[in-house]
Amino acid sequence: MGKGFKDIHISFVGSHEYSDKIPQWVKAHGGTFSREMNENVTHLIASETAVKKNVHAVRQARDLHINLVNYDWLEDSLLAKPVRPIRVGPYLWDRIQKEKPEKAEKLEKQKGKPGRKPGQKNAPKQGGEVDAEEVGYHLYVDDTSGSTYDATLVRSYLAKTRIFKETFVIAVYETNDVPKKYTTFVKHSRARASHKDILAPRGSTLAFATFTFEKFFKMKTGLEWKDRFDDSKVPPEAGTVGDGGPIKPEGGWFVFKRPGGIMGSLNVDAERKVSTE
Repeated sequence: MGKGFKDIHISFVGSHEYSDKIPQWVKAHGGTFSREMNENVTHLIASETAVKKNVHAVRQARDLHINLVNYDWLEDSLLAKPVRPIRVGPYLWDRIQKEKPEKAEKLEKQKGKPGRKPGQKNAPKQGGEVDAEEVGYHLYVDDTSGSTYDATLVRSYLAKTRIFKETFVIAVYETNDVPKKYTTFVKHSRARASHKDILAPRGSTLAFATFTFEKFFKMKTGLEWKDRFDDSKVPPEAGTVGDGGPIKPEGGWFVFKRPGGIMGSLNVDAERKVSTE
């Protein structure tokens, strides 16, 4: 175990593709992680949405004068040689928010905003779509394993002699406030169009939210969620309603997209370690 994060106590609020691995990475380098905010926390890593919504954890961090930083601070600290908590200045949300309007104003003067009239607001989301963070939820992280329920499922299809990709992004979220409640969101994208749907309604139990997640994952990939990193597991070629197994969807199985890049490699290694313990 490294000691680069010794005396560093981190908490996290919001959603990020690597939210589940933050506790493991912090602890692996000698730091401490807490799901809930407390006076011992030295750094609160927050998503932009959480900061804009000024959620309870963000308010606590400001009241307690705790470093309120973005995810880039953690990633750059982990990639530093040697691993260490780097200077927080450029990553502080208060500084970022102060500088952002100034940069936007300069860009506006230089380029303008095509397709929008003066005073026109952003177009509303189509089909009644809801963003989880906008309704007081963040990506669920299991306190014991440090893992999350979130996945991107992909498959290719042929249309008019061209190959396109179809994707599902699915995740379980929990409320920022207590008592904790849960929901499962899925986003489907195909042919330059996308829409969101809710598999487990807001206010669900954790058991029901994870059940709907795992059921959807198996229905689309033919595999159990727990086997997603097991290369020896393959989906069945076919299935019938009577045999109790997953039925291969029209157009073929979707494939679980593993995270890429340096941080993605750390993510996969950590998941495999958890599954073998």
